[in-house]
Amino acid sequence: MTDARASLAIAGAALIIQFLFQSWFFPLGELFSATPLTYTDGAFHLYRMEVFRVLCQNGQWLGYDPYFAAGQLRGLTYSSSAKVQALLACALDGPNAASVAYKIVSFGFSLAAVAALPLTCALLRLAPRITAVATLFGFILWWATPIRWFHTAGMASFVAAAFLSIPYAVWLSRCCLDGCRSRWSMLAVVLAGAAGTVVHALFAVCVAPLVLAFWCSRKPSRDVMLRTVLLLSALAVTALLFNAPWFYDALRLPTGLLRGDQPYQRLVDPLLPLLEMLRKAPTPGGGSRFFAVLFVGCICLMWIRRSHASTVQADPAAPAAPSGGAGAWPVWPLCAAGGLLLVFSAVGAAHPGLGNLLQPNRFAMPGWLCLAIPAAAGITGIARRLWLAWQLKQVGAARAWAMPAVLLLFCTAGTAFYVRELALEVHGAQALRYGVARPEVKPLGELSQSVVQALKPTAAEDDGRVLFEVSQDGAYDDAHIAGLYALWSQREFIGGPYPHFYQVNLQDGVFMGRPLGSFSAAELHDAMDLYNITLVVCHSKDCHQVFAATSALAQVARWDHIGVYRRAVASNYLLAGQGRVTGRSVNRVEVESKSDEDIVLKYHWVPGLVSVPPLQLEGRLIGDDPQPFVVVKSPARRFVLTVR
Repeated sequence: MTDARASLAIAGAALIIQFLFQSWFFPLGELFSATPLTYTDGAFHLYRMEVFRVLCQNGQWLGYDPYFAAGQLRGLTYSSSAKVQALLACALDGPNAASVAYKIVSFGFSLAAVAALPLTCALLRLAPRITAVATLFGFILWWATPIRWFHTAGMASFVAAAFLSIPYAVWLSRCCLDGCRSRWSMLAVVLAGAAGTVVHALFAVCVAPLVLAFWCSRKPSRDVMLRTVLLLSALAVTALLFNAPWFYDALRLPTGLLRGDQPYQRLVDPLLPLLEMLRKAPTPGGGSRFFAVLFVGCICLMWIRRSHASTVQADPAAPAAPSGGAGAWPVWPLCAAGGLLLVFSAVGAAHPGLGNLLQPNRFAMPGWLCLAIPAAAGITGIARRLWLAWQLKQVGAARAWAMPAVLLLFCTAGTAFYVRELALEVHGAQALRYGVARPEVKPLGELSQSVVQALKPTAAEDDGRVLFEVSQDGAYDDAHIAGLYALWSQREFIGGPYPHFYQVNLQDGVFMGRPLGSFSAAELHDAMDLYNITLVVCHSKDCHQVFAATSALAQVARWDHIGVYRRAVASNYLLAGQGRVTGRSVNRVEVESKSDEDIVLKYHWVPGLVSVPPLQLEGRLIGDDPQPFVVVKSPARRFVLTVR
């Protein structure tokens, strides 16, 4: 059996093992159930997927979402992290399609992740012993490091992109440097790369350093440079075509998403990789000491490379290359690419534009993944050479390898410890180790059920908006679940479905960019009138203190730190004119007018907003809100607002 086929066999075994692990942990019986996967960002993705599923039924990528921030554009255009899931939900359709699609993709991405490293070894034609160790490292990285948390917390698409970028980059590099085997192979590599950009918008950023490192490992000829330019050009064009529908909407309707400052993954610290190896990084994952095993493994590889020439001269029986058989590609470019990604993750956010657009800290994940195969090659290479020195009784050589032996002992002990951690994580006996506790798919928490029930309208006239205090730290059943609350209760919310979304937002005691305590009673009254707020949901002490002291509100429900306050006013969605809003759903606001005078609605105007029947719509700025409100000139008795 060739090295490549042995590596493929190991990849197949890894898929079977991961399927069994996930079937136990998920569990498999919940894969097609209606129970949603809501931990942390999962709930937010489910909300966006459900909105898109409804839009998809009408053949649209984008539409008007009346459920948040007094009306905003929403659709696949603004979902960079769950496009595959949303498209599958569209294909499945049905009331539980979003929940089922999200779980299917999460389960499938977990299988693809552990197969990525052995597939890379097969493409590099590495020895089976290296593939076996690299595959073990892949399991540890997925189950027993912060990568596991990122996957379960709703970043499954980026985790999959990080894993899959490695074999894809090697495949693309082979086509650029050695040429594709056929035109079909060239077509496949182009289509796969374009599909990767649909999995996650940052897939190309993960791939680029790897391709650059492999390309620089050779002295490219003129033919190689021409082939590379043509292949990358074809890839870029195809990726644009794959993403054209949402790119078109983003260009056509550029002002649809008004967001506040996004502080995520933007820490600047040159020592961040070191802190991650010590598990003391001030990032969401915090790092893992297993990363130190990978780093030391790469030092082992560099040691072998440095001593390779002299070792071969001194011992003809020594292996010809640290990576294995003839025709094997070098693995050091993976070290170089991993180093580039780690440096970028540490200091990339020093540029504000890059920090906001790319969230550089997240690229530590593909950076550490790139080190897994070189570390496996270094560890197995040193182990093999020490064994040969012992067998041949080369005492002098053994003394020369004393330091590598210490490094090997460190890596072996560290790997053994994390194999134990992997077993504990899969068994799921302890709550919240690296990801969620087993079972991963859980029924909706009692708190969420109670909140939804309390928010449901009690009468047709009881349709005022909810001022919902969003939580950065998951105060509502450890999830960013406001979007699902809005859909399930059929209430419109003021704020965003996620922290730091929109200017009009209440988050952790801060309303519209100001501490709640800095608002006077009159200012709060005016703001609640402007947005037709009749209910307030609080979780922070500041929020409770302010609204409990407001005479116009009374607490109607309380569960531990969560409280609901009701405002004793009639719901009214009109700022001017006579009429009422009779219904709302995704991309649809139904209005009934009672006179011919112009109507000013308490809904935001967005580009592309039209009425049925056609009426003249304008936007008008009111108060401190940076987004205009809808003005309807000479309204019909009944009309519908929608985006087309």
